[in-house]
Amino acid sequence: MKELKTFSEIQLPSQLPPELRDFFYEDKKTLQHPNPKNKNRFYHEVRCNKIVDFVRELNLPIGSKILDLGCGSGDVSLALASFGYRVYAADIVVNKLRYLVKKAETNNLSEDVYLCCINAYNLPFKDNQFDLVILAEVIEHFEYPDKVIAEIKRISNKNGYIIISTPNRSGINLHKAPKCQSIQNRTSNMEFMPSELKYIIYHPDFKGARHVFEFSEKELLEFCKGNGLVVDKVTKTTNKLISNFAIKLPISATKLNYLDEKFSNALFSSLLYSSIIVRCHIDRN
Repeated sequence: MKELKTFSEIQLPSQLPPELRDFFYEDKKTLQHPNPKNKNRFYHEVRCNKIVDFVRELNLPIGSKILDLGCGSGDVSLALASFGYRVYAADIVVNKLRYLVKKAETNNLSEDVYLCCINAYNLPFKDNQFDLVILAEVIEHFEYPDKVIAEIKRISNKNGYIIISTPNRSGINLHKAPKCQSIQNRTSNMEFMPSELKYIIYHPDFKGARHVFEFSEKELLEFCKGNGLVVDKVTKTTNKLISNFAIKLPISATKLNYLDEKFSNALFSSLLYSSIIVRCHIDRN
């Protein structure tokens, strides 16, 4: 399989059972929309490209082991597998993984992506296994993100990296989740019973915010430092309100992507960016 240069090169599977078709239609709306300036496709590609760029800047050797924890649609996993990395795509939703099996087969990457249905609080891997772990729009779904980071540190090798992307709590957002607090400072009214938490995150009829906690940029940096992570680089994605205006301008999607990169990292107001992406290494001292 040649390297995937754009996410629109990912081919979608056909002849799916009914329970997997919703994932196909969601992919169709983002990856395969004929207009590269479609808001769903554009925003998805901007965020995924920034994560992949963070990985490629590390110059990891071919065959390096990467865990994409909470892989979702698996687009980042497939892209990294096409570069020659050994990618473990993990999620707790079984049907997402079943769909990703079909997607990997369609793109001739089924031997390069290892699929795992796992619990992030108890990762089924030995110590010091991974060169990189990715948490893309995932950490805000965990009741105890501190415990997840502890597990990630355990399975990461001594030179391991972690990439985290998460919605910006300070941004323009009508459905804000609570501010994340450390386990030590957690108050009783911020606790969830396991059954309640499962309902909040996964129940298809739940209309409220699906995030347990969210971070501002400052809070995310403090969270990383407090959990023994040294932040190497930070980037952001422009708020969707700005993106939705920008895609109407008479310029190409390539130029829009370039402008998003320059503009989002020059913003003085945290109100105007949507997601924060950080790359960290583990402080073993």
